[in-house]
Amino acid sequence: MVFGLMPVSVLAEDDVTYSGSGSYNSGGGYIDSDTPASPETESSEVESSDTESSETKPSEADSSEMEPSEDPSDTEPSETESSETESSETEPAEMEPESEYPDPEELPELEGYPEPEEHIGFELYNLAPIPFGTGDEITVYMSFEGYTIGHGFFIEPIPVTIPAGSSLEVPTRLLLDNHGYTYNASGTGGTDFGISRINGLNANSANVPAFIQNGIMNSTWGMLWDMFTPVGQSDGSLGNGDFFLFSGWMYTVNHEMPGINPNGTGDGLAAGSVIPNDGDVIRWQFTLIAGPDLGFAMQGMGPAIYEHADKSDLIRAMFAEGANVEARPAALDVIINPRATAE
Repeated sequence: MVFGLMPVSVLAEDDVTYSGSGSYNSGGGYIDSDTPASPETESSEVESSDTESSETKPSEADSSEMEPSEDPSDTEPSETESSETESSETEPAEMEPESEYPDPEELPELEGYPEPEEHIGFELYNLAPIPFGTGDEITVYMSFEGYTIGHGFFIEPIPVTIPAGSSLEVPTRLLLDNHGYTYNASGTGGTDFGISRINGLNANSANVPAFIQNGIMNSTWGMLWDMFTPVGQSDGSLGNGDFFLFSGWMYTVNHEMPGINPNGTGDGLAAGSVIPNDGDVIRWQFTLIAGPDLGFAMQGMGPAIYEHADKSDLIRAMFAEGANVEARPAALDVIINPRATAE
Protein backbone atom coordinates (compact mmCIF):
# COMPACT_ATOMS: atom_id res chain seq x y z
CA MET A 1 0.00 0.00 0.00
CA VAL A 2 1.47 3.37 -0.99
CA PHE A 3 1.32 6.24 1.47
CA GLY A 4 1.73 9.90 1.19
CA LEU A 5 -0.45 9.72 -1.76
CA MET A 6 -2.54 6.67 -1.17
CA PRO A 7 -2.48 4.25 1.66
CA VAL A 8 -0.16 5.09 4.49
CA SER A 9 3.08 3.31 5.18
CA VAL A 10 5.04 3.90 8.40
CA LEU A 11 8.82 4.10 8.62
CA ALA A 12 10.66 3.42 11.85
CA GLU A 13 12.51 6.40 13.24
CA ASP A 14 15.64 4.35 13.79
CA ASP A 15 16.17 4.01 10.05
CA VAL A 16 17.91 7.37 9.76
CA THR A 17 21.69 7.29 9.52
CA TYR A 18 23.78 9.97 11.17
CA SER A 19 27.30 10.99 10.22
CA GLY A 20 30.19 12.03 12.39
CA SER A 21 33.42 10.70 13.93
CA GLY A 22 31.48 7.79 15.40
CA SER A 23 28.15 6.13 14.64
CA TYR A 24 24.61 6.55 15.93
CA ASN A 25 23.42 3.49 17.78
CA SER A 26 19.72 2.67 17.33
CA GLY A 27 19.70 1.79 20.99
CA GLY A 28 19.99 5.50 21.76
CA GLY A 29 23.68 6.28 22.15
CA TYR A 30 26.42 7.82 20.14
CA ILE A 31 29.41 5.48 19.96
CA ASP A 32 32.76 7.19 19.52
CA SER A 33 35.29 5.58 17.17
CA ASP A 34 37.98 5.75 19.91
CA THR A 35 37.71 2.78 22.26
CA PRO A 36 39.51 1.89 25.50
CA ALA A 37 42.43 -0.52 25.52
CA SER A 38 41.31 -4.09 24.91
CA PRO A 39 41.95 -7.04 27.21
CA GLU A 40 44.64 -8.20 24.73
CA THR A 41 46.85 -5.33 25.89
CA GLU A 42 46.58 -6.46 29.48
CA SER A 43 47.55 -9.99 28.52
CA SER A 44 50.63 -8.62 26.74
CA GLU A 45 51.67 -6.97 30.01
CA VAL A 46 51.51 -10.30 31.78
CA GLU A 47 53.47 -12.03 29.03
CA SER A 48 56.09 -9.29 29.11
CA SER A 49 56.51 -9.44 32.86
CA ASP A 50 56.84 -13.21 32.67
CA THR A 51 59.50 -12.88 30.00
CA GLU A 52 61.50 -10.35 31.99
CA SER A 53 61.45 -12.48 35.13
CA SER A 54 62.46 -15.55 33.19
CA GLU A 55 65.44 -13.70 31.71
CA THR A 56 66.68 -12.23 34.98
CA LYS A 57 65.97 -15.03 37.46
CA PRO A 58 66.33 -18.44 35.76
CA SER A 59 66.53 -21.37 38.13
CA GLU A 60 69.34 -23.91 38.01
CA ALA A 61 66.89 -26.74 37.46
CA ASP A 62 65.55 -25.10 34.33
CA SER A 63 68.87 -23.89 32.94
CA SER A 64 68.90 -26.61 30.29
CA GLU A 65 65.43 -25.53 29.15
CA MET A 66 66.35 -21.85 29.12
CA GLU A 67 69.32 -22.24 26.76
CA PRO A 68 67.18 -22.37 23.58
CA SER A 69 65.65 -18.99 24.54
CA GLU A 70 68.94 -17.37 23.54
CA ASP A 71 67.90 -17.94 19.94
CA PRO A 72 67.14 -14.48 18.38
CA SER A 73 63.75 -15.67 17.22
CA ASP A 74 62.71 -16.17 20.86
CA THR A 75 64.18 -13.02 22.37
CA GLU A 76 63.65 -10.31 19.74
CA PRO A 77 59.81 -10.18 19.91
CA SER A 78 60.09 -9.43 23.61
CA GLU A 79 61.42 -5.96 22.72
CA THR A 80 58.21 -5.20 20.82
CA GLU A 81 56.11 -6.60 23.59
CA SER A 82 58.10 -4.55 26.07
CA SER A 83 57.50 -1.31 24.12
CA GLU A 84 53.77 -2.07 23.90
CA THR A 85 53.78 -2.76 27.63
CA GLU A 86 55.48 0.56 28.38
CA SER A 87 52.96 2.55 26.30
CA SER A 88 50.02 0.67 27.79
CA GLU A 89 51.42 1.22 31.28
CA THR A 90 51.89 4.98 30.82
CA GLU A 91 48.87 6.09 28.73
CA PRO A 92 45.80 4.13 29.92
CA ALA A 93 46.93 4.38 33.53
CA GLU A 94 46.51 8.17 33.36
CA MET A 95 43.15 8.09 31.50
CA GLU A 96 39.81 7.91 33.24
CA PRO A 97 37.46 5.13 32.10
CA GLU A 98 35.71 6.20 28.91
CA SER A 99 31.91 6.19 28.99
CA GLU A 100 30.02 4.43 26.23
CA TYR A 101 27.66 7.40 26.04
CA PRO A 102 29.52 10.74 26.11
CA ASP A 103 27.97 13.99 27.21
CA PRO A 104 25.59 15.10 24.39
CA GLU A 105 27.12 18.58 24.49
CA GLU A 106 30.47 17.09 23.43
CA LEU A 107 29.06 15.27 20.37
CA PRO A 108 29.92 16.65 16.92
CA GLU A 109 27.19 18.69 15.24
CA LEU A 110 25.31 16.59 12.67
CA GLU A 111 24.67 19.07 9.90
CA GLY A 112 21.80 18.36 7.54
CA TYR A 113 19.97 15.96 9.85
CA PRO A 114 17.21 16.54 12.40
CA GLU A 115 17.92 16.00 16.06
CA PRO A 116 17.43 12.37 17.18
CA GLU A 117 14.35 13.24 19.25
CA GLU A 118 12.63 14.97 16.31
CA HIS A 119 9.92 12.94 14.60
CA ILE A 120 11.33 11.52 11.41
CA GLY A 121 9.31 10.18 8.52
CA PHE A 122 10.65 8.95 5.22
CA GLU A 123 14.15 9.89 4.19
CA LEU A 124 14.42 13.23 2.40
CA TYR A 125 15.94 13.37 -1.03
CA ASN A 126 17.03 16.09 -3.45
CA LEU A 127 14.08 17.16 -5.59
CA ALA A 128 14.65 18.07 -9.22
CA PRO A 129 13.93 21.63 -10.42
CA ILE A 130 10.41 22.25 -11.73
CA PRO A 131 10.64 22.66 -15.54
CA PHE A 132 8.66 25.88 -16.11
CA GLY A 133 8.78 27.61 -19.46
CA THR A 134 9.45 24.43 -21.44
CA GLY A 135 6.06 24.04 -23.14
CA ASP A 136 2.32 24.07 -22.55
CA GLU A 137 0.88 24.59 -19.10
CA ILE A 138 -2.24 23.30 -17.33
CA THR A 139 -4.12 24.31 -14.18
CA VAL A 140 -5.16 21.93 -11.42
CA TYR A 141 -6.97 22.59 -8.13
CA MET A 142 -5.31 21.36 -4.95
CA SER A 143 -6.03 21.46 -1.22
CA PHE A 144 -4.69 20.01 2.06
CA GLU A 145 -7.35 18.92 4.56
CA GLY A 146 -7.56 17.60 8.12
CA TYR A 147 -11.31 17.19 8.66
CA THR A 148 -10.80 13.66 10.08
CA ILE A 149 -9.13 15.19 13.13
CA GLY A 150 -11.26 18.32 13.33
CA HIS A 151 -8.84 20.71 11.62
CA GLY A 152 -10.71 21.62 8.44
CA PHE A 153 -8.54 23.07 5.67
CA PHE A 154 -4.81 23.46 6.15
CA ILE A 155 -4.70 24.93 2.63
CA GLU A 156 -7.99 25.80 0.93
CA PRO A 157 -8.54 24.74 -2.70
CA ILE A 158 -6.44 26.86 -5.00
CA PRO A 159 -5.62 26.74 -8.73
CA VAL A 160 -2.00 25.77 -9.42
CA THR A 161 -0.47 26.20 -12.88
CA ILE A 162 2.13 23.61 -13.83
CA PRO A 163 3.93 22.43 -16.98
CA ALA A 164 1.83 19.97 -18.96
CA GLY A 165 3.05 16.41 -18.44
CA SER A 166 4.21 17.05 -14.86
CA SER A 167 3.37 14.53 -12.15
CA LEU A 168 1.44 15.41 -9.00
CA GLU A 169 4.79 15.97 -7.32
CA VAL A 170 5.05 19.37 -9.02
CA PRO A 171 1.83 21.08 -7.81
CA THR A 172 2.25 19.46 -4.38
CA ARG A 173 5.70 20.97 -3.92
CA LEU A 174 4.66 24.33 -5.39
CA LEU A 175 1.68 24.70 -3.07
CA LEU A 176 3.53 23.69 0.10
CA ASP A 177 6.54 25.82 -0.76
CA ASN A 178 4.34 28.80 -1.60
CA HIS A 179 2.65 28.57 1.81
CA GLY A 180 5.97 28.21 3.64
CA TYR A 181 5.49 24.62 4.80
CA THR A 182 8.44 22.23 4.94
CA TYR A 183 7.74 18.54 4.54
CA ASN A 184 9.18 15.05 4.48
CA ALA A 185 8.88 13.36 1.10
CA SER A 186 8.44 9.61 0.84
CA GLY A 187 10.08 7.39 -1.75
CA THR A 188 13.37 7.94 -3.54
CA GLY A 189 12.29 10.61 -6.00
CA GLY A 190 10.49 10.72 -9.33
CA THR A 191 7.59 8.28 -9.57
CA ASP A 192 7.96 7.29 -5.89
CA PHE A 193 7.17 10.78 -4.60
CA GLY A 194 4.67 11.07 -1.78
CA ILE A 195 4.18 13.06 1.41
CA SER A 196 4.89 11.47 4.79
CA ARG A 197 4.92 14.56 7.02
CA ILE A 198 4.13 18.27 6.77
CA ASN A 199 5.67 20.62 9.31
CA GLY A 200 4.20 23.76 10.84
CA LEU A 201 0.50 22.86 10.53
CA ASN A 202 -0.24 23.50 14.21
CA ALA A 203 -1.89 20.08 14.34
CA ASN A 204 -0.69 18.89 17.75
CA SER A 205 -4.16 17.79 18.86
CA ALA A 206 -7.10 15.89 17.35
CA ASN A 207 -10.84 16.32 17.79
CA VAL A 208 -12.30 13.53 15.67
CA PRO A 209 -15.85 14.24 14.43
CA ALA A 210 -18.44 12.01 16.09
CA PHE A 211 -19.59 10.34 12.85
CA ILE A 212 -16.01 9.36 12.00
CA GLN A 213 -15.22 8.15 15.52
CA ASN A 214 -18.44 6.11 15.68
CA GLY A 215 -17.74 4.68 12.24
CA ILE A 216 -14.29 3.55 13.31
CA MET A 217 -15.55 2.06 16.58
CA ASN A 218 -18.22 0.09 14.69
CA SER A 219 -15.68 -1.22 12.19
CA THR A 220 -12.99 -3.87 12.57
CA TRP A 221 -10.81 -1.09 14.03
CA GLY A 222 -13.14 -0.59 16.99
CA MET A 223 -11.29 -3.09 19.17
CA LEU A 224 -8.13 -1.01 18.72
CA TRP A 225 -9.66 2.42 19.27
CA ASP A 226 -8.30 2.53 22.83
CA MET A 227 -4.90 3.02 21.14
CA PHE A 228 -6.08 6.37 19.77
CA THR A 229 -4.45 9.40 21.35
CA PRO A 230 -5.68 12.98 20.87
CA VAL A 231 -2.15 14.29 21.39
CA GLY A 232 0.05 14.68 18.33
CA GLN A 233 3.55 15.99 17.74
CA SER A 234 4.66 18.84 19.99
CA ASP A 235 6.00 20.74 16.97
CA GLY A 236 2.57 20.73 15.31
CA SER A 237 3.67 18.64 12.33
CA LEU A 238 1.31 16.02 10.90
CA GLY A 239 2.22 12.73 9.29
CA ASN A 240 2.49 8.97 9.41
CA GLY A 241 1.55 7.30 12.68
CA ASP A 242 0.08 10.37 14.40
CA PHE A 243 -2.96 9.84 16.66
CA PHE A 244 -3.83 6.32 15.46
CA LEU A 245 -2.65 3.29 13.50
CA PHE A 246 -2.03 3.61 9.76
CA SER A 247 -2.53 7.35 9.77
CA GLY A 248 -0.93 9.55 7.15
CA TRP A 249 -1.50 11.59 4.00
CA MET A 250 -3.55 10.25 1.08
CA TYR A 251 -4.77 12.00 -2.06
CA THR A 252 -7.65 11.79 -4.47
CA VAL A 253 -7.93 12.97 -8.07
CA ASN A 254 -11.47 13.98 -9.04
CA HIS A 255 -12.75 12.05 -6.01
CA GLU A 256 -10.97 8.84 -6.97
CA MET A 257 -7.88 7.15 -5.57
CA PRO A 258 -5.57 6.32 -8.50
CA GLY A 259 -4.79 2.63 -8.58
CA ILE A 260 -7.64 1.73 -6.20
CA ASN A 261 -10.88 0.22 -7.49
CA PRO A 262 -14.27 1.25 -6.04
CA ASN A 263 -14.35 -2.02 -4.06
CA GLY A 264 -10.99 -1.15 -2.48
CA THR A 265 -8.79 -3.57 -4.41
CA GLY A 266 -5.54 -2.40 -5.94
CA ASP A 267 -2.13 -1.28 -4.72
CA GLY A 268 -2.55 2.45 -5.28
CA LEU A 269 -0.17 4.81 -7.05
CA ALA A 270 2.36 7.22 -5.62
CA ALA A 271 1.71 10.87 -6.44
CA GLY A 272 4.92 11.00 -8.44
CA SER A 273 3.56 8.46 -10.92
CA VAL A 274 0.26 10.25 -11.67
CA ILE A 275 0.09 12.81 -14.51
CA PRO A 276 -2.89 15.15 -14.01
CA ASN A 277 -5.01 16.71 -16.73
CA ASP A 278 -6.11 20.32 -17.01
CA GLY A 279 -8.86 21.04 -14.48
CA ASP A 280 -8.22 18.02 -12.23
CA VAL A 281 -9.10 18.40 -8.54
CA ILE A 282 -6.46 16.97 -6.18
CA ARG A 283 -7.27 16.78 -2.48
CA TRP A 284 -4.57 15.74 0.00
CA GLN A 285 -6.43 14.45 3.08
CA PHE A 286 -5.16 13.16 6.41
CA THR A 287 -6.46 9.71 7.30
CA LEU A 288 -6.46 7.78 10.57
CA ILE A 289 -7.05 4.31 9.11
CA ALA A 290 -5.68 4.48 5.57
CA GLY A 291 -8.83 5.34 3.66
CA PRO A 292 -12.13 4.13 5.16
CA ASP A 293 -12.42 7.29 7.31
CA LEU A 294 -12.13 9.34 4.09
CA GLY A 295 -15.16 7.52 2.68
CA PHE A 296 -13.20 5.05 0.52
CA ALA A 297 -13.04 1.27 0.75
CA MET A 298 -9.52 -0.08 1.05
CA GLN A 299 -8.44 -3.69 0.71
CA GLY A 300 -7.14 -4.95 4.03
CA MET A 301 -8.47 -1.87 5.83
CA GLY A 302 -12.21 -2.37 5.37
CA PRO A 303 -15.15 -0.67 3.64
CA ALA A 304 -15.87 3.06 3.75
CA ILE A 305 -17.38 4.02 7.10
CA TYR A 306 -19.66 6.69 5.50
CA GLU A 307 -20.54 8.03 2.05
CA HIS A 308 -18.29 10.88 0.98
CA ALA A 309 -19.98 13.25 -1.49
CA ASP A 310 -17.97 14.25 -4.56
CA LYS A 311 -17.15 18.00 -4.45
CA SER A 312 -14.94 18.17 -7.56
CA ASP A 313 -17.38 20.20 -9.69
CA LEU A 314 -18.06 22.59 -6.82
CA ILE A 315 -14.34 23.20 -6.30
CA ARG A 316 -13.79 23.95 -10.01
CA ALA A 317 -16.77 26.33 -10.10
CA MET A 318 -15.85 28.23 -6.91
CA PHE A 319 -12.10 28.59 -7.45
CA ALA A 320 -11.78 29.07 -11.18
CA GLU A 321 -10.78 32.47 -12.51
CA GLY A 322 -13.71 34.87 -12.38
CA ALA A 323 -15.72 32.82 -9.86
CA ASN A 324 -18.00 34.49 -7.32
CA VAL A 325 -15.65 35.23 -4.42
CA GLU A 326 -18.51 36.08 -2.05
CA ALA A 327 -19.94 32.59 -2.42
CA ARG A 328 -16.70 30.86 -1.49
CA PRO A 329 -17.08 30.81 2.34
CA ALA A 330 -20.37 28.88 2.10
CA ALA A 331 -18.86 26.61 -0.55
CA LEU A 332 -15.87 25.85 1.69
CA ASP A 333 -18.22 24.75 4.49
CA VAL A 334 -19.79 22.26 2.11
CA ILE A 335 -16.49 21.04 0.68
CA ILE A 336 -14.84 20.33 4.01
CA ASN A 337 -17.86 18.40 5.33
CA PRO A 338 -17.48 15.02 3.62
CA ARG A 339 -21.17 14.15 3.99
CA ALA A 340 -22.56 17.49 2.78
CA THR A 341 -23.70 18.06 -0.81
CA ALA A 342 -23.76 21.17 -2.96
CA GLU A 343 -27.54 21.08 -3.31
